[in-house]
Amino acid sequence: KAEHEPHRMALALRGRKKRKLLRKLACLCAGRLRRGRLRSSAAVIPQLELGQRLYYKMLLSFLGAEERRLKVKDFSTLLANDAFHTSLLACCLESVFASYSTPGMAFPAILGHLSLQPFDFGKVIESFIKHEPALPSHLKLHFADVESRIIEDLAWCDGSPLHALMAEYDAALNA
Repeated sequence: KAEHEPHRMALALRGRKKRKLLRKLACLCAGRLRRGRLRSSAAVIPQLELGQRLYYKMLLSFLGAEERRLKVKDFSTLLANDAFHTSLLACCLESVFASYSTPGMAFPAILGHLSLQPFDFGKVIESFIKHEPALPSHLKLHFADVESRIIEDLAWCDGSPLHALMAEYDAALNA
């Protein structure tokens, strides 16, 4: 029974969160096709479906690992975190798009389409790689490059959550 707990928690993602993620996927597909940057829906739809399947696989993997690590079964806080879900979905889609060399979807395009901050995305990359042991070496290298771009440049852009965290840290030091 305990081994099914992460699966039960992932299934609880139904409803509003699941609809929101599926809307993001649909908008991503429709928006790219409308602007003519992707060849055809026939090429993109299967890639989006692969990304979605990988998302659920990785969500179960994350929850199972956290359950073993923390000895906790309630992940309602994590499952309610929209930035986490969007970041995980972005990692999955980035994996698929990088594997297929999808035109118009080179990093950081996915971040813009999912309205995701690079800093938030960067927080999930290491866990994504860790929890997918079968990740091909070319994708590990790709994510290392992505992580470097985020750390060196993208995380420091205006509006990044990193600035708010730094301000909180400074305020705590000065208090």
